Order: sequence, then C-alpha cells, then structure tokens
Amino acid sequence: MVATALAQSYEAIPWAESVRCDGCAHTMVVMVIAASAKLVEASVGLCAPALASLLLVDVTLGVVGRATRQMSLHLVGIPLRALLGISAVLVSLGALDLALQKAFHGFFGLLVAASRLGR
Repeated sequence: MVATALAQSYEAIPWAESVRCDGCAHTMVVMVIAASAKLVEASVGLCAPALASLLLVDVTLGVVGRATRQMSLHLVGIPLRALLGISAVLVSLGALDLALQKAFHGFFGLLVAASRLGR
C-alpha cells in the first residue's frame, strides 16, 4: 500500500522531467552525500552531551562496583543513568539553538544549490 502510494506520487509529479541538464547526475550524487554527511554531523552533535554523560556514569558505576561488591548497582544505576541523561539534555538545550541554526543553514544551502542545478 505504501509502495503503491509512493509510485503514484512519482506518476503525479514526475521529478525527472523537471531536471534537464547534461552531466548533473554526478553533481546530484555529491549533493545527496553532502546532505547525508550534514545529517549525521548534526545528529552526532546533538546527542554528544547525553552520550558523554552516560559514558561517564557507566565508568563511575564500574569503579564503584569494583570497590563495593556487596552493593547492587542495578538498583542505583538505572535511575542514575536516566536522571543524568535527562539533565545532560536539559543543560545542553542552550547550545541546541545554535547547533540547529547551523544545521538548517547548511541544509538550506544545499537546497539552494539543488534548485540552481535544475535551471
């Protein structure tokens, strides 16, 4: 059902007929790769603070677990990871605005280049 709807959307709006240029297939491939790279860069940049704090919590819990073997760290570790992960996201919300502005600026630059390519 989804594949049929997708196929019908290409029949309704044929995108290949609107782009007529010689040798632009290579340029389009480069633009798709650049857009994918910007998407990965933005996603890694947005999740880096939470990942770093969770890694720090895991290392700390590992050291504490080696020091005190009698204590069950699962009861302490799961809420601690959740609390510090959420707090890292909340602390990094201030930088989120700047990161999203840079990411959107890069994506819009790629869209402008793609629109110039079709002319």
